[in-house]
Amino acid sequence: MYKRPKKKQKIQAIIAILICFACILYYRDTDFATELDATMTDAKPASVTDADTDADSEGECATQTDVVSMSGTTPEDTLVIVEETIEDKKPVSDKKYEGEYHIDYILSHYSYFVQNDLTGNYVADTVGSVVVGNRLELQNTVGKVKAAASYAKYLIDLVDYHAGSWNDTTGIDTNFYYTESYMTYKAWLTNRMVRVADDYIDMDEAFSVINEESDVLRKEGLTAEEAVYKEKNNLVLDFSNTKSITISGEDYKAAKNLVLRNVTGKDLLDCAYTISVEGADDFVFDSSKIQVEGKSLNNNYFYNMVKQEKECVQGGQYYYGGFGLLWNFPDAKTVTAHFLAGNLVAPSGDVTLKGGNHEGQVIAKNVNSCSESHFYPYCTTTEETTTTEEVTTTEEVTTTEETTTTEETTTTEETTTTEEVTTTEETTTTEEVTTTEEVTTTEEVTTTEEVTTTEEVTTTEEVTTTEEVTTTEGITTTEEEIPAQIVTTTSSTATEYTSAKDDSETVKTGDSAVLELAIICLISSAAAILLLGIRKKKNNR
Repeated sequence: MYKRPKKKQKIQAIIAILICFACILYYRDTDFATELDATMTDAKPASVTDADTDADSEGECATQTDVVSMSGTTPEDTLVIVEETIEDKKPVSDKKYEGEYHIDYILSHYSYFVQNDLTGNYVADTVGSVVVGNRLELQNTVGKVKAAASYAKYLIDLVDYHAGSWNDTTGIDTNFYYTESYMTYKAWLTNRMVRVADDYIDMDEAFSVINEESDVLRKEGLTAEEAVYKEKNNLVLDFSNTKSITISGEDYKAAKNLVLRNVTGKDLLDCAYTISVEGADDFVFDSSKIQVEGKSLNNNYFYNMVKQEKECVQGGQYYYGGFGLLWNFPDAKTVTAHFLAGNLVAPSGDVTLKGGNHEGQVIAKNVNSCSESHFYPYCTTTEETTTTEEVTTTEEVTTTEETTTTEETTTTEETTTTEEVTTTEETTTTEEVTTTEEVTTTEEVTTTEEVTTTEEVTTTEEVTTTEEVTTTEGITTTEEEIPAQIVTTTSSTATEYTSAKDDSETVKTGDSAVLELAIICLISSAAAILLLGIRKKKNNR
């Protein structure tokens, strides 16, 4: 019988073993490629569909019910966080609010001063600074003009905090302060801000002062009853002898138009004029029904007026010449404003702003904005002249005249005659004139400086982990591309975002197949070696 050379038998056995290992490595690479396909990019929002995305682009305002239901809640109350939120490791500053709580100060420094929540869609670009006592969820930019530092207790959403400034910020704190940030996909923006404790500002005290001053304005306007009268279906407010008028909520709602008489648009910019509306009710502010000099205040009335003024910046988005028109709703539950024209104070109300843009600042309990906010500080230009003239004249004249005559005659052999005349005249005149004249003039001029800063930040992070089964996870974050691990809410509901499953839940395609193949290959190799051994024994026989 022919005997196969031993050397050739060994070579065949080695080749069989190598083929087994090659098969194992091949299918292991196949498993790696399968797992690579299941990355974080496959994660989709749990409750957001393509149809929802299209609906969001329409920019519809949340309803007033949505705003009320969210007021005063913390992010933990409404946000559903799938993965554990990364703890903010930034140090906490001991900085405190340095401004005032008075209405005139607030309206000259902040676009919005809100006790609870400020929400807004992509239209709600906000030129000035903001103070928000609870949640800030704004799909646009804040702070092109920095008259003071901004603050929000909870940062839920914000597109940008403008890096530059349209105004001179010399001596002004231009930081944006916050207590907690939930913008995990915008770490670059949070890093430009300063974290503070939750006692940065006492909003309860602030709104206590605001409510008191709002009521004082209401009472001041009650003294001008003769300035309010009806003319056909219109309600006339006559400012010939006053600058503060209060009307009832019933008259306000019943009027076809509100006619402001004996006042011009320029007067409303230069001086403080207040219109208070009484009543704990729901009100609608429609600027098309408010007339000044025969024209309605809609169609960008003040915006177009200031374009020719030297204090106008960026085509009317910022005007530092002063804006004195104030609408005061001290007890209103809600105010829905269409093209707001003037400053709005509603300390107990929820305010909704509609229209392409508005001129004036807002103080309210909650604000939902679908309008671009232009910043026209309240009476920032003040010129005051005080003259005091005091004249005191004292004139005192004292005259004393004394005459004494003594005449004595004695006739004897000797005759003696004595005549004595004494005259005393004293005249004292005192004249004192004191004149005091004091003139004090205060004039404040604001210098405008335009700075445009473009900042683009791109962060790329790639992590590769190799174990028995290799997993590759690539994460790329830019300002325009949002990873799956996003925590956000909308004004009406909290949106749940589902991130990629953790390692314990990841499906690893091919594991069982590789194990089966490895076992089969090993058994086959053993069988081959065994057969070679049996044949060798037969050959030896």
